[in-house]
Amino acid sequence: MSMTPQAPFPDGWFAVAFSSDLRPGRVRRSRIAGSEVVVYRTRSGLVRVTDPHCPHLGAHLGHGGRVEGERLVCPFHGFAFDADGTCVATGYGTRPPRTALRLRHSQEANGFVFVWQHHAGLPPQWELPCLSDNAYPDTVETSHCFRGHPDDPGENSVDLGHFAQVHRITGARPVHALTTDLHRAELTVSGRKTFGRHGIGAEISYCYWGLGFTAIDTHIPRLRIRGRVLNAVTVTSPGQLQMRTRISTALDSGRADSRRAPTNAPLWDRLLATVLTRAGQPQYLRDIRQDIRIWHHKSYLERPRLAEGDGPITAWRRWTRQFYPTT
Repeated sequence: MSMTPQAPFPDGWFAVAFSSDLRPGRVRRSRIAGSEVVVYRTRSGLVRVTDPHCPHLGAHLGHGGRVEGERLVCPFHGFAFDADGTCVATGYGTRPPRTALRLRHSQEANGFVFVWQHHAGLPPQWELPCLSDNAYPDTVETSHCFRGHPDDPGENSVDLGHFAQVHRITGARPVHALTTDLHRAELTVSGRKTFGRHGIGAEISYCYWGLGFTAIDTHIPRLRIRGRVLNAVTVTSPGQLQMRTRISTALDSGRADSRRAPTNAPLWDRLLATVLTRAGQPQYLRDIRQDIRIWHHKSYLERPRLAEGDGPITAWRRWTRQFYPTT
């Protein structure tokens, strides 16, 4: 299996839009695995993802296509397609042909619209979770496009050696070792984030669902703060990635369970959490841009020369191999 920046497209769920991009009646274009898709939301709120060209005479549905009720209407001849993809009307009142859009398997979850991608055309092998966001009163969304390997963003989390060098998080060590279960993986680490001359302890839990979706929960007990970052990474074309991110903050009640946040926070706490979410965005952007600068120029080494302190990179790569077609 070739594991270079031009690696095969991985299998799994990958985002093609934020949910906020798709108000009812909206039609958008997006890219996944070297192909363009059209994403739209019907007037009742259903989200659909389809191949971009009308099966009638090939018009691009993402350039002038429109939603009428529950139907997507082609801009060329007015052919209308129902929510199941079936052609149900022509633009001139004649009997529609027996044809349909090629809808992609899609799932809307956690503020993203995901599409199932599989090299052999197999249907979805798992579903994504719907994580509760009741504790998080505000969310900031960002998106970055860059060059890299599909493994880079996820592997970055298990690469403990770079925490101090790049992000000024010292003493990074596993609290719960990397565990894998089919398409899921989890890891929790602790460390001290340095701000000027001062450091503050934090615990960071990572949960991965394939290579396309990661939930990162950070707990800072001393400040009674919990942060959540949801990353949705998509390979748009060979060697090109897009990472959509949702950032949230909550104040907790000081309970011992660092993996759970309160679901009914007082109004003042919710207002303060909103302020912290907005105030913390620049720090997050600085951190992620530091990583992207490295990913953009690095080479993926199939046999890296690892050292003590690197973190569970080898175990991570064993787990990720399942998402690539074998040769």
